[in-house]
Amino acid sequence: MTQSTRWWNEVDLPMMWPHLVANGCMAALLNVAVFVVLKETGAVTYGIAGQVKDWLNIFIAIPVFGNVVSSLQLKGYAIAVAMVFYYKHLREAQAKKKAAAAAASSTISNDEAVRLLEEQQERQKAAHYSPTFDDSNAAGDVPLEKKA
Repeated sequence: MTQSTRWWNEVDLPMMWPHLVANGCMAALLNVAVFVVLKETGAVTYGIAGQVKDWLNIFIAIPVFGNVVSSLQLKGYAIAVAMVFYYKHLREAQAKKKAAAAAASSTISNDEAVRLLEEQQERQKAAHYSPTFDDSNAAGDVPLEKKA
């Protein structure tokens, strides 16, 4: 018996197939979850969420499995957590700066902004307007006028 066919004899496929199918379904759901997270948040947030998941795994494994963590490892985890919060702080400060710069560089008056907003809302209303048509109108473009 060759090395390549030996593993086949050791695998109980009728017993394993439900586990393989379940594993494939979980992998597909994981891909969907990753897509949704990336779409809704961004790559950096996804990376940070992965780091938080790793930290939770480590901190849960310590009491459950009795793992020993050295002081150097704890310092490393503490630095990583602190840097995540520091990054969040920097990102929020940058967003506030951009908002302040945009507000300062605005060249239109409040009255002009209100007028533009009202015009935009009117265009949106007009785009969603759907008049009812007479059934005898074959083209469906314009309501038919009644002849006197």
